[in-house]
Order: sequence, then structure tokens, then C-alpha cells
Amino acid sequence: MKNILKTSIIKSIIFNFTYFGLKGVIHFYALVSRDVKLSKMKGEVVSNKQLYPGCVRIGFPNVEIIDHKYQRSIWSNDGKIILNGKVSFGSGSRISNSGEIVFGNNFNLNANATIVCQKKIVFGDNVLISWDVLIMDTDFHKIYLRSNIKSQINAPEEISIGDNVWIGCRCFITKGTRVKSGCVIAGQSKISGIVKESNSIIGDRMLTIKKNVLWEV
Repeated sequence: MKNILKTSIIKSIIFNFTYFGLKGVIHFYALVSRDVKLSKMKGEVVSNKQLYPGCVRIGFPNVEIIDHKYQRSIWSNDGKIILNGKVSFGSGSRISNSGEIVFGNNFNLNANATIVCQKKIVFGDNVLISWDVLIMDTDFHKIYLRSNIKSQINAPEEISIGDNVWIGCRCFITKGTRVKSGCVIAGQSKISGIVKESNSIIGDRMLTIKKNVLWEV
């Protein structure tokens, strides 16, 4: 009921028509909160699965300890976004995409979390991202060697997150990161590189804290 009351009919119509056409408007595949800023509505959103009403939710409360009254989500897309099922972006979450983002089924981005993509970021199924997480496949500003100013040394690098991954609060996932399925990323960890073990708890600086774990919501 709370989500229904916070839904912006106008923003939902704009989003659905832009990305899913008239059929999207009729069926309301996406529900957009009135607290969402539709900053850039370009690029494309495509789905590999059958869409249904409300399978995309943007800007709705999903963490009780966040003051949702003052949180505003931002949608900025001029790249390609691929949906493989149900996705939810919580209040205050931000999507900035000029590359390609793939979202698996049952993807959940919690409050104040941010995804910035200039190349490619892939999320598997059943991925849970906690609040205040930052995921970026780019450094934004280009860096060159003074001996060769034509060769950039910090180009964007693809990020991939496997199935059944939980990323704890206030983590920073940097470009080039690969996280295998079943992993838990401990809160406030900076992850950069390849996580070699699946079903493991990974801490700051890629430290393996525990192996052979299972987690559930």
C-alpha cells in the first residue's frame, strides 16, 4: 500500500512509454516513485524475460533506517540496460549509465546505493546490494603517462557480480572487479580485482574471511 501511495503516475507513464512503448503504459511494467528524478531518459532498456506489471520498481523505500522523506533517486541512462527479471532500486538509489548494465532476476539495490557504468557491469540473479554502496567501472578522469600522453592508463574495465551475492553496506566496488557466485562482501569493504573463491565472505582489500558459506535474506 505504501508503494502505491508513493507512485508517480506521470513519471511511471513517461518511463514506461520511453522504454517499453504503449504496451508498457497499459501494463505499467515499471512503477516509479514521485521522489525519483528522471535525469536522462535516453538509450534503451530491453528485457530477456516476460515483463509483468510492477516488475521494475524505482525509488521506493526498502530500508527502514533511512529517512525516505529526504532521499531522491536519480535515473540517468543513455546506454543499454538489459533486464533478466524483476528488479528493484530503493529510495535514494542512483543509476548513471553510458555503457551496458545487465541486471539478473530478483536484483535489489538498497537506499542511497549508486551504480556508475561507462563500459559494462553484469549482475547475476538474486543479488542484494545494501545501502550506501558505490559501484563504478570507471575513474571518470583520464590519466596518462607524461612520457606518452596519447595512451590512457586508467580506461574503464568491466565489472561482473555472480549469482546469489550480497554486498554489505558502504562497500566500494571498483573497475575490473569479478565476484563469484554465493559470496558475501563484508560491510565497508573496498573490492578491486578477482574474487577467486565462490561461497565465501570477502572483506576489505580482498581478504577471504570465511569459506563455504551460505546466506539468505
